[in-house]
Amino acid sequence: MYSFLKDKRVLYIEDEDDIRQNVTELLSDYFHTFDTASSGEEGYEKFLTQKVDIVIVDIELPKMNGIELLQKIRDQDKDIHLVVISAHTKTEYLLGAIPFKLEQYIVKPLNSRKVRELLTNLDEAFSTGTVIELIPNVIFNRDRAIVSFENQEHPLTKKEQGILSILADKKVISYDEIDELWGNEIPTSNAVRTCIKKLRQKLPDNTLKTRTGFGYYVE
Repeated sequence: MYSFLKDKRVLYIEDEDDIRQNVTELLSDYFHTFDTASSGEEGYEKFLTQKVDIVIVDIELPKMNGIELLQKIRDQDKDIHLVVISAHTKTEYLLGAIPFKLEQYIVKPLNSRKVRELLTNLDEAFSTGTVIELIPNVIFNRDRAIVSFENQEHPLTKKEQGILSILADKKVISYDEIDELWGNEIPTSNAVRTCIKKLRQKLPDNTLKTRTGFGYYVE
């Protein structure tokens, strides 16, 4: 469940220590990393210096409030996924957050229903043609050229990425389709075997299997 979140990095910005700790305990196990900050300025600095996929912010923050922070983050990244967790239900706050294309605006306190709803919405948001569950719990990200499982990321070469792209679409790849990845070159059988061997090392054991006389498949 929520397999598209397992390689994602979250930055959570909340100034109240108890709330920050509680939310971290509720959510952190579902993501690759879950970093925190206690002020808008600290959060923005971490956003600028770290790879982040999701930013979760409170509205009332010291030094820089959540609306200002959302504006600065969105100015830097048009596609990053933003979530607000706030005690405020005032219309001015809700309207103020609308321009930033939030995944969700959650009113405190968090409970199990709200957590499930948030995780489901985020998982669906990342379930695009560029992020694919190759098999259960093994995620292939075409844009980032990585495959990930068990909270580990493995960078892919261009040919490995090409093989997984075909496997992601139809679960099998023929020898001819593999040869085409070399372009105008004609790959030697040793070159293909070496490529497949290295790709297998980046996947769970027995994921990439041989179909005799045809090619390979995933299971």
